[in-house]
Amino acid sequence: MAKSGDGKRTRSKRTTKFLRIPRKSGFLCHELEELNLQLLYSPIEQREKQYLRAEKLHDQIVDQQQYPLDFLVYRITGKRLSQQNETLLVGEAIRPDMRLIIDAMTNSLELSVDESSYETVNTLATRLNVSTKTISRWRKEGLRWRQARLESGKKKRIIFTEDAIRTFTKSYQDRVTKASSFRRLDDRRKNNIISDARQIVTQHSSTSFNRTATRIAKKQNIAVETVRQIITKYDTANQDKAIFENHAHTINEREKKIIVRMHSWGIAVSRIANHFGRTRSTIYRAIHQHEYEELKCIDLPYIELQVFNREDADEVILRQQLTEIHSHLAGGKLVPLNWEQIPLSIWYLFEKPRIRDKTARSLFVRYNYLKYKANQLRETISQDQPSAKLIEDVYFILDQVKVIHGLLIDYHTSHFVSNVRLHFLDQDNVPLWSIFNLLEVAAACLSDVIREYNPSRSTSFATTLKNHIMRRLIQAQQDMKKGKAVKRESKEQLVERYMTKLNLLKNEY
Repeated sequence: MAKSGDGKRTRSKRTTKFLRIPRKSGFLCHELEELNLQLLYSPIEQREKQYLRAEKLHDQIVDQQQYPLDFLVYRITGKRLSQQNETLLVGEAIRPDMRLIIDAMTNSLELSVDESSYETVNTLATRLNVSTKTISRWRKEGLRWRQARLESGKKKRIIFTEDAIRTFTKSYQDRVTKASSFRRLDDRRKNNIISDARQIVTQHSSTSFNRTATRIAKKQNIAVETVRQIITKYDTANQDKAIFENHAHTINEREKKIIVRMHSWGIAVSRIANHFGRTRSTIYRAIHQHEYEELKCIDLPYIELQVFNREDADEVILRQQLTEIHSHLAGGKLVPLNWEQIPLSIWYLFEKPRIRDKTARSLFVRYNYLKYKANQLRETISQDQPSAKLIEDVYFILDQVKVIHGLLIDYHTSHFVSNVRLHFLDQDNVPLWSIFNLLEVAAACLSDVIREYNPSRSTSFATTLKNHIMRRLIQAQQDMKKGKAVKRESKEQLVERYMTKLNLLKNEY
C-alpha cells in the first residue's frame, strides 16, 4: 500500500505469509559484503576511482594466499580501517566477491564507454567462437565485467574490457582454446544419442536418466549435460514416444515445493536435477519462480514524497553511509532509565540517546525511499522468467530497509518506556508481568507508527508516537482489568519473550 505526500492511500496489496527461504547475497565473505554496501554510498567521484582499484586488485589476488581485510580495504579505498582488524580472507573467496563489488559499483555509475574498448556477452562469444552460456560460466570462474549503458534510455548491459579479456585468456588459455575448438552437434549425432538412450532403456528398464546420460557421454566423448538436454528436449517434443516419461510433462506444484525445500536445505542444484531427471536450468527456473512469488507477496507500504522523483534522488537521500548514521546516533546524549523495576539485563535497550527531529525525518525519508525503490524494481521482474539478479537486487534493498527500521526502533525505545511508566500510579510496586505486557504493546505500536509516519508533515515523529502509544496503552490497561487469568512467568521468561518479540519487530519492513 502506497501513500501520497498528503497521506492518501493509493494502492493496497494482499498480504500473504510464505515460508522464508534463507537467501544468499552471492558474497562468500561477509566482511566484503559490508564493504560493498559502504562503497555504494560513497560520492560518485570516489566510486569512479574505487572500481578501477578493485579491478586491479582482483587480477593480482592469488587463490591460495590469505590477505588481511585491512589490506583489501586500503587497496580499494586508500584508507585504513578505523579499528584494528586481524581478519584474514583467502584469495579463492576474495576474487568472486571482488567481481560482485565491481558489478555493483559500475551499476551505480553512468560509465562512458568507447565502442572499440569493450565487448558485450554476444560479441565476445562470437569473437571466441563459444556460446553465451560458456561466457556466463567464465564469469563465475574469473572473467570480470562491468555494467554500462550502451544506448541512452536502454537498460545497462554487461561488458568486458580488453584488459579483462586479456587477463582471463592468459590465465585460462587451455580452457579457452578447448572451448573455442568445440563444434555443435549436428542432427545426425543428436539422433545417435536418442537411439543410444532408447536402446539402453530397452535393455535395462531400471536405468536412471542420469546414468543413461553418463554412459552416452563417455561413449561419444561429450558433456553429460549436453546429453541430458538433448534427451529432455526430445521427450518434451515427443510425449507419445518419450524415452523417460517424466520429461513429457512440466514440473507440477508438488514437485516445485519439493525442489524449493531441497534447495533450502542446502542440497546442490545438480543433485536436485539428477533426482528429478531434469536440467539444472529447469530447477533454477522453479526456484526463481517461487522466490518471485514470495517476493511479490511481501507487503511494502511507503509514503511517496516529491524528492523521490528527482534525478539525483540517490545522491541526495542515500549520500550518508549507514555506518556513519549509526555512529552519529550513538554519539548523542544518553537518557538514563532510573526505573528499578526493569531488569538490569535489558537496561541497555532503553538507555539510548534521544534522536533529534531533523535526524529522524532524514531517516524516514531514506526508509520510505528504499521501499519505494524496492517496489519499483519488483514491478520490473517478469513473472514467467524471473531474473535471479533482479530478485537479489530487491532483497539487497530490503535488507537496508530492515536496518533503518531497526535503528528507528532502537533509538525510540526511551520514548515509549517513559510513556509506559506514566501509566502506573505506584511505579515501585508494579507486577513485572504487567510492565512487560505494556512494553510489548508499546513496541508493537512503535513499529506500526514507523510504517505510517509521513516525514513531510509538521508534527514531529516523537509527538505522533506519543499520541498513538498513549491510546494503545489505555486500551491495553482496560483489557488487563477485565480479570483474565495471567500465566505466571519468571523474570527470565518475561525478558526472553520481550526480546523475541522485539527482534521480530526489528526484522519487519
